[in-house]
Amino acid sequence: MAQIRNEQEDVEAQIDIWKLVFGFVDMAGVRCAIELDIPKILENQAGRPITLSDLSSVVGSCSPTSLQRLMRFLVHRRIFDKNPIKNSKSKGYVQTRLSSLLIKIVDRSLAAMVMMQSSLLELS
Repeated sequence: MAQIRNEQEDVEAQIDIWKLVFGFVDMAGVRCAIELDIPKILENQAGRPITLSDLSSVVGSCSPTSLQRLMRFLVHRRIFDKNPIKNSKSKGYVQTRLSSLLIKIVDRSLAAMVMMQSSLLELS
């Protein structure tokens, strides 16, 4: 029984180390979304889901493949959400309470803090 508990504790410790090692990825993904102005783009949709292709054409400076990877990651982290589009079988991206705090121009925005904390100087 003690050996099983020690093995479980070892696995949990390894998971904690991996989380520390890759913890910067979350911040980098959020920073990228802010730089691409995705929270504001979704806010301008007024709650209507936007498809990846439409989002890609509005962003303009990011390939659809890279944008799809970023958005999949950010949906998984609950920064954004994916909802069905009316009269369509596809889904589109929408704002969440969390992502609404990442719009640069709103009073309660935390975008500046994220950008500062994820700067190359802070990460080094």
